[in-house]
Amino acid sequence: MIRTFCLFTATLALLGAVGLGVAWLVLEVSQRRVRLRRYLEPALGGPDNRFLIGWRRLATSESGFTVTLQDSEFRHAWRAVRRFERVPGYVYVFVSAAQAHIVPIRDTVSEADADALVAELTAHASLP
Repeated sequence: MIRTFCLFTATLALLGAVGLGVAWLVLEVSQRRVRLRRYLEPALGGPDNRFLIGWRRLATSESGFTVTLQDSEFRHAWRAVRRFERVPGYVYVFVSAAQAHIVPIRDTVSEADADALVAELTAHASLP
């Protein structure tokens, strides 16, 4: 009887510790998200940083591609393209080792259209 009671008590203590650990993890992740949002919203949401977020339009031509935003435009010759990277939901068009234009494809085009876009970009840029 005493052994069963001790085993039961130990099991409850272990489950309580695991529950506290999970609760701490959930709270820590949510608090980090809140702190990050508080930090980034004032930094990126202002009128000086409209070129960082918002809708973009990618247009290709024989000489290169153009990314158009609400109040700015970036033009790149095909020779400026370093590489393309396709990850689930996005295509990255790298114009330097650390700078890329991000083309979201997860909700806008089908997988076949995304593959065709990457093939077209690769053919224009003469990349292997």
